[in-house]
Amino acid sequence: MAVVREAKEELGININLDDLSFAHLAHRVSSSGGRTYYDMYFLVEKFEGIPKIMEPNKASELKWFDLDDLPSDIMNIRKVAIDNIKSNITYSELIEN
Repeated sequence: MAVVREAKEELGININLDDLSFAHLAHRVSSSGGRTYYDMYFLVEKFEGIPKIMEPNKASELKWFDLDDLPSDIMNIRKVAIDNIKSNITYSELIEN
């Protein structure tokens, strides 16, 4: 599954498929240009390894946050997805400004 491969490539962690569950699908459309994206979110019960930035050209730091105390500068689509996951909503649509 692609999410397992991406976790290894981007975070250096190993995930067993049995410890992974689908959480949310966000269908979003960019208002400038009309591009369509499908963002998939998964919950991971456990993993092996220590998460670290494997692609330093794409991210400068890695932090854990309490889901009820997210940073104020979080991308809106991420906040919407997290709120939906907390409410057990598995699908959302968003037109970005």
